[in-house]
Amino acid sequence: MSPDTTRMETHRQQPDSGEQPVPPSAADKRPDWRERARERRQRLVQFGDVFHVATFVVAEFVARVVPERHWRGVSLAFARASLAARRFRVRGAIARLDANLGGRIPDELNRRTLLASIVGAFFEERVFFHKAAHDPAWRPNVRLDGGEWLDAALAAGRGAVIWIAPMIFSTLLVKIALHDAGHRVAHLSVPWHGPARTRFGRWLVNARAVVVEERFVERIIIPMDGRAGAVLDELGQRVRSNRIVTITAVDNANKPLEAPFLRGSLRLGPGAPRLALSHRAPLFAAILARDAAGAFCVKLHPLTSMDTGTAVDTMNGFARAFADAYARGVIESPALWKIDPRPRTRRPTDSAVAGGHRQ
Repeated sequence: MSPDTTRMETHRQQPDSGEQPVPPSAADKRPDWRERARERRQRLVQFGDVFHVATFVVAEFVARVVPERHWRGVSLAFARASLAARRFRVRGAIARLDANLGGRIPDELNRRTLLASIVGAFFEERVFFHKAAHDPAWRPNVRLDGGEWLDAALAAGRGAVIWIAPMIFSTLLVKIALHDAGHRVAHLSVPWHGPARTRFGRWLVNARAVVVEERFVERIIIPMDGRAGAVLDELGQRVRSNRIVTITAVDNANKPLEAPFLRGSLRLGPGAPRLALSHRAPLFAAILARDAAGAFCVKLHPLTSMDTGTAVDTMNGFARAFADAYARGVIESPALWKIDPRPRTRRPTDSAVAGGHRQ
């Protein structure tokens, strides 16, 4: 860890005083998805950790032994083997891809090929983390596009808030692109911070990712139980000090914003637009793209809300602008879309899953 990097901190919310909890009604006996997610994070181990262990071992081998030019091909082969072993999940994942992207992707891009590319990208992302973990000098081929907008905001002394689209590789590559452009940022994250949810998985998989990411940010801030409200004041101080705050777009909020996205809708936590609106800071969307040669580009898009009514209206306008930019990014690089290949039953109203992954 570099000297200018601060270890991540956990901010605990103080319980409300003078209020008695309301007992749940009979209709509320079944815990909602947030409560079930918290229960999973308390588990020591679960069956899904077998996949995380296998991925960890193979990714470590690929990062250390296989030449970088072959990573993409090896990752695609791993994805096809993984999908063949879990055929019961393929049909549902393809149906969800078709529901959201049908008719909006190149005709020659077969849906099964696209699904394999997405799963392969998930694996290749782990290879990136393993390579960066044991070779601090290694850098992927990534550049920053739209940095002049960010430079102008900082030159005006306004700070900046960057809303990161949850695409594969964005967890690491957005931080690297900003760091290599000379920007020191604070990143608002979530307690589990990575693909694994159990305590064992977080120790094996997620901890390595945190160590790598800390090289490229000034600070990682993690609120308790994923609630960002307790740390917005600290983030606001950074913005007022003409610094940069990055927040990944996720849907783990009690009152998420909702915006049309592809053929469905996208739920977004309101933290990023609320922070920008409260401190009159410019808000940018960070969208990741990848070309045919495998090179990455982080594209910054200034966001403007067309709604000038209440603060909620303005935030909803920002959410729609972000969803539009995100949708264009998915159409441009569909293999980077963080669609979960597993069938989703916890929230059947979801028609788009772009915000389903938390970072």
